[in-house]
Amino acid sequence: MGRNKQNRIAVPPGWFGRLKAFCRNKWEKHSKPGDVFDIYEFVGLDRRTITTARQLNEFTESSFDTLVAGVGCETPDALLAVLEPPPTASDQLASLGKAFASMFDEKLLSDHMTGVGFAEWMRSEDDWERLVRSGKTWLEAHPEDLYCRGMLLWSVLRKGNPAEMVGVLNETAAWLGSPLPKPSTGSDSTAWQQKINAKIAQLRSGAMSHPDFARWYVEDTLVRATLLRCLRFQEKGSYFEREFMGLGGELEKQTALKVLFDAARSEKGDTWVGAAVDHVSRWASFEEGSGLARLSLLWFTGRQGHPDKMQSALEQSFRWLARSPNQTLVRWAATWLAGLSPEGETTSRLIEDTAEWLGTGAPDDERLVRMGFLWLVGARGSPEQVRAAMLQTAAWLKAHPKDDFIRVAHLLFLIRRRGTQAERKQIADATRAWLCDHHPDVYGLTNLALRLFESAPS
Repeated sequence: MGRNKQNRIAVPPGWFGRLKAFCRNKWEKHSKPGDVFDIYEFVGLDRRTITTARQLNEFTESSFDTLVAGVGCETPDALLAVLEPPPTASDQLASLGKAFASMFDEKLLSDHMTGVGFAEWMRSEDDWERLVRSGKTWLEAHPEDLYCRGMLLWSVLRKGNPAEMVGVLNETAAWLGSPLPKPSTGSDSTAWQQKINAKIAQLRSGAMSHPDFARWYVEDTLVRATLLRCLRFQEKGSYFEREFMGLGGELEKQTALKVLFDAARSEKGDTWVGAAVDHVSRWASFEEGSGLARLSLLWFTGRQGHPDKMQSALEQSFRWLARSPNQTLVRWAATWLAGLSPEGETTSRLIEDTAEWLGTGAPDDERLVRMGFLWLVGARGSPEQVRAAMLQTAAWLKAHPKDDFIRVAHLLFLIRRRGTQAERKQIADATRAWLCDHHPDVYGLTNLALRLFESAPS
């Protein structure tokens, strides 16, 4: 981004939302009760100039200089830095991998709470396989460790080959179908609760390496643990649970995937993914109505990480979901892919479309989509979309007062990452009051989420 030979200033897609949030924050410091914020008046440019810049993602040099002065930045480069999108977790971890590839700290890998994540993103194949094996051995002795189970499920879906992915789905399904533990059985949960509490203490004190990565990873994994808690206890026997439990078996039955599974069975990393995207794309074209084909295409495209293919897959999903709006696994996978894709109109459109769908009396398994939606808005939503999601989720939680899954996703994905200081305090107080009125907090996950939330810098 910067000045080009035609004396025009290029700005990144989605810049207007970031400019508006930046200006509103400055305006609020000096506004008086009854004042109304007007972005055009604040920056000193008329609506037509701003509208044209939004369409072209560029300013004339003179207009940009006026904007720099209007918002109070010292230099054009300072304003360009404001307009750049914040780095995603993937960006941060990719940078981390480059910076530390030559001096990798073994302590990062030996950490039970985050080691699998570090190995995954540092592309340390042998370490990742070793840690996954170790985690599975731990789960054999401690099957109710929801944190470890959620961590391994997600990591294998993100990093494993097709056979490994189906394997972890089937292992999770078998666990979900097993008898519920006795209420008095607390040995599994006590151990990992103590480890999360120790991690929270480290984060609060700053006595650890790469705290930003660790916080993001623990937050994400804790939400996945609450998803498993929901499936294990609240949703027992529901359509939501049956759909989730049957996914691995349904994928194994697909003739179109058998060749892919056999060919990639001994592959490591993502060496097989390019061929898989091409193969699944043909399957999705041949069986246009297949939700499994569409789900597989979205997932493998995200694994491949090619920006143009991700955008194409999302555009196809818009059309497909218009015909099959209640295919929740496909809708959820689209939110995940949008969070990995370059920021722009497609992501913004998906946020708006998903918010509308969530407000139309969605099926009983819409919690999975709502979770993905909160994660996406927290990562990529405009200030207006963030505010709308906060209002929508508050209304949903009021209508579902016993829910202890979306409550955690709302707390960690949306409020912690995008809420103002006042909003964070309000939701923390409300969560604390909720915990007093609702017992039990199964495995203490909601309380742990609140403690993790409150350990974050203001």
